[in-house]
Amino acid sequence: ASDGLRGPSVEYYLKLIRRIRTMYAETDGPADISHGMAEAWKKTFAGTPTRRKKPPSQHTVFSMVRGFSALWQTWFVDKLGVCPGNPWQEVEPPKTDRIEVTVIGDDTLTHFLDWLDARFHGWELPRLFIETKAVTGCRLMDLCSVESAQLRDGRLNFRPDQTKGRKARSIPLPADLLAKLDAIKGPKYLWEYQPAGLKEAVERMGHPSHRVK
Repeated sequence: ASDGLRGPSVEYYLKLIRRIRTMYAETDGPADISHGMAEAWKKTFAGTPTRRKKPPSQHTVFSMVRGFSALWQTWFVDKLGVCPGNPWQEVEPPKTDRIEVTVIGDDTLTHFLDWLDARFHGWELPRLFIETKAVTGCRLMDLCSVESAQLRDGRLNFRPDQTKGRKARSIPLPADLLAKLDAIKGPKYLWEYQPAGLKEAVERMGHPSHRVK
């Protein structure tokens, strides 16, 4: 954390350490992990059913092997100097097919937004959130953390600490979308008033709403 890594990155490294310690509980530290042990971990992990009762995908195994290699090389070898070498460097990750990215068409998006309107009986927030996500193309966490003050000058402005690339982004918004967001923004956060209209929507769905707070 003192090196500037964000919370999710630190938690990912901690997850990797928990994974390797679970299999090699008798070891005293990362220097005890040999190339053979790293190779055995990969094979065991690849053949062990997950909670979904099937082995992890090749992409998951590939990601874990690369994660371990990065953790060992960057931290245990280069920065901390507690390991003489990287036991994962020669571990061959599984072959994987390139995942094809599918982009939906305008007709599909329109159909989906119409479905949202019907499903939530006019509750505006779900549609508004999806429309903003589609226009900005940002990650969900980026959009969820936006503050009201970042909606200004006809744009939605993301701070460097809110984006994966650590670079500020400023995205122009269509006038109608800008007006809707400006109308629902809260004193601090853009989506602060998200429950507004939910109770009425639940009632229009024919469900009891006395426990909706």
